[in-house]
Amino acid sequence: MGKFVLFVMLAGGGAWWYFVGGRTLTEDHVKAFYAEQTRATLNRNPEALCDMLASDFHGTAVSISLGGRKKIEQNRGEACSAYHEFYDAAEALGEKMGGMVVLEYDQRITKLELAADRRSATVKTRFTFDIGGALINLRGTSTDTLERRNGKVRLSGSDGQVTTSSGIAG
Repeated sequence: MGKFVLFVMLAGGGAWWYFVGGRTLTEDHVKAFYAEQTRATLNRNPEALCDMLASDFHGTAVSISLGGRKKIEQNRGEACSAYHEFYDAAEALGEKMGGMVVLEYDQRITKLELAADRRSATVKTRFTFDIGGALINLRGTSTDTLERRNGKVRLSGSDGQVTTSSGIAG
């Protein structure tokens, strides 16, 4: 009888974690997610960035540069490929310049709204990303949807805008 009670308690605890505890999202979870995203970005770790995306991730962005405006839509696989391509290009650029290209990244949460059921959050951010100092400068905003599943916070959607410029006269 004692083993049965222990089994029921463990099963109940596991069910609670799966349906409630592992899915509840707090402001601290959201802030930790963005801190980890910043670390992965600066550590040039596309795999960690990819792991932060939900399997059903969908993102859209409007990219503005001297070449005009372009709307980009990506699923998880496309976003992961883009992370890898970006860091490969940064490495190649560094080699051409005789060293490692310096990355400077800053992201700020400007608005955070937790859903009533605390299973998701809508987060507005503003970011700057400088590559090689004045070589390439990205400035942008995003509205992200974060969800917590099985104890892990994942980015399930993102809608943003990024402006690319260069401080180097050509």
